[in-house]
Amino acid sequence: MLNFILKYKNYIKIIVIIVCTSIIYFKIKNENIISETLSGIDIKNSIIPLILGIIIMTLWSTLIFNTLKGTVNLNIKFQTWTKIFFNSQFYNFIPFAGFFYKGVQLKRYNISYKNYLFNYLFIIWSFAIFAFIIFSIEIAVFVDYKQDFFFIPILVLFPSIALFIFLIPKISKFVLEKLNFQNYILDFFYDLSLFLTKNFKKKKLKKIFFLNVLVIHIFDFFLYLSVVKFLNIPISIKTIFLIWLINTIIDLFPVTPQNIAVSELLAAFTGTLLGINFTSGMLVRIFVRMSWVFSAITVFIFSSIFLKFEEPEDLGKNYQICKRCVMDTSDSNITFNIKGECDYCQNFDKNLSKYFTEKNYNSGKIQKISTQIKSSKHKTNQYDCLIGISGGVDSCYLAHVVKRDLKLNPLVLHVDTGWNSKEAVNNIEKIIDKLNLDLHTEVINWKEMRDLQLSFFKAQLPNLDIPQDHAIFGSIYNFAIQKNIKFILTGGNFSTECIREPLEWAYHASDLKHINDIHLKFGQENLKTFPFSDIFQYKLYYRFFKGLKIFQPLNFMKYNKAEAIEILEKEYGWINYGHKHYESRFTKFFEGYWLKKKFGYDKRRAHYSSLILTNQMKRDDAIEKLDTNPYDEITLRNEIDYICSKLNISKDELDKLMNGKNKTFKDYKSSYYLIQFFVKICKILNLEGRIIR
Repeated sequence: MLNFILKYKNYIKIIVIIVCTSIIYFKIKNENIISETLSGIDIKNSIIPLILGIIIMTLWSTLIFNTLKGTVNLNIKFQTWTKIFFNSQFYNFIPFAGFFYKGVQLKRYNISYKNYLFNYLFIIWSFAIFAFIIFSIEIAVFVDYKQDFFFIPILVLFPSIALFIFLIPKISKFVLEKLNFQNYILDFFYDLSLFLTKNFKKKKLKKIFFLNVLVIHIFDFFLYLSVVKFLNIPISIKTIFLIWLINTIIDLFPVTPQNIAVSELLAAFTGTLLGINFTSGMLVRIFVRMSWVFSAITVFIFSSIFLKFEEPEDLGKNYQICKRCVMDTSDSNITFNIKGECDYCQNFDKNLSKYFTEKNYNSGKIQKISTQIKSSKHKTNQYDCLIGISGGVDSCYLAHVVKRDLKLNPLVLHVDTGWNSKEAVNNIEKIIDKLNLDLHTEVINWKEMRDLQLSFFKAQLPNLDIPQDHAIFGSIYNFAIQKNIKFILTGGNFSTECIREPLEWAYHASDLKHINDIHLKFGQENLKTFPFSDIFQYKLYYRFFKGLKIFQPLNFMKYNKAEAIEILEKEYGWINYGHKHYESRFTKFFEGYWLKKKFGYDKRRAHYSSLILTNQMKRDDAIEKLDTNPYDEITLRNEIDYICSKLNISKDELDKLMNGKNKTFKDYKSSYYLIQFFVKICKILNLEGRIIR
């Protein structure tokens, strides 16, 4: 039965409206009361219901504004919020349009949809608690139990309902903690339970809420009173009070949008029970609704003429940093739960923590990979697989594992983009010599590399490493196809990369459409030899038509970065270059200086957060490291001189690029939506566990 109701709820609502309207019509079609009542109306008295409706809307606006400030740290002026709220009341003529409008507008001011929804539910929950308490007090004070004896059980019932509503989140939290398993929907309700209980404990917020609800309650009664006076219906104040009370309670449980037709019918029957006619009760409710309609139109017109929005960029960021890792609101799409943990941490627990269990380590997957590679090796090919090496810790340790542990014979490929550090060159030589591996080096045409990198500088984009990254991976994939090597092993891993930088920091380096558009606009050289490889080429064509398979063995073993570095240093004389990806001098300059200064993005946040989540770094140590710069002043000046010399530009030209207007990947052509579509499919198929947005 419940499934039937949920499936056809919209149709059921329409049927309810039609039925209620039909009952009202057949009840009043032969009566003259409507025409008599309307003919006796004094239009001057319509001003009072209109003013009261506006006052009540303003009180609601104040209540929600104060609640948003108290629960989710809303950081806008009351004028801006009032404009949003007043506009939403007009849009409420379409069911739920006002609700969605407020959510979209608040998103512009850094209030996530989740926090908006939680706050909305908090208001409904708190209002219901206080309303039933106030109802109980009003019934106890104003009702004559000798005449209206049916109110006696209600007097007992209402406090019980208030208590039950109050206990719902506590009971939910207790039950969900006992269940103790990961589920998106259950996590949502658990966070909601914490949000409700945590904020209800705030005395100041509770006091403001109670006073606002009480004042709204009083003005709402006076609205009913003014409507009765406007209609000139002879009803006692007590009867008006009871009609208002019953209708207010009914409206807490909407059957149709804003209880259209339902409220009118129940008001009519309530009037009949209280000794007035059916039509009078209905008219009171209809004209209360009409007062809301005209009030909404009035405040919307006022809002459109006199109120203005604040520009979001003028507000400053409502800064927040994760309580568990060090990701923060420099990722503009980041969200936090009630514990202050970011969505990256929540995603790690849900989708990636399984990789850090004894079950995964002992699954034998890494041996299965080795066996599959050996058994699939072509007789004419002397190499089992291809490994890319940069001189960094991940790729060097992978070479160690593949040769020493898996007993494979890989061909090692290094892509020289023109930016190798001395440490990188040293590390590659020592790994190759000690493991007795064959090395092939692909040297990228420097004129083409330089031209493409300068194109990205001129495009004013954050991710200046796209040309270098694309060259490296394009070379590896294309080389494997050329040499008929069917397996590529990479050092990619969740242990140090379980948090991927957001796309606004680091857009896909594999989007060839994006690269071509930027080079077309800003490039000068013809990229004849540049190793292009589109994401769809290597993900689909190379894989399904050429049989190329890519594995990340480090995901199926206990991989600890510090321990790996210790092994590499001890056994190979490997030299530490400082931080992830800093084996490239350009990457160190770009991530350690340019990206931070020009865009305010620090990739170390994602790198350190990955290490924190995998228990390889303490959060306090990460925060301390983030306060340090990769360069001292003298080294930075020397490095800037080196970059200018290498790119053949002057210091003034580099400064001009630094001061140019920042842009994002969305300012240029790209395959973003198509790539994100495939990312979603991969997430559904459990082929991608990280957040990519």
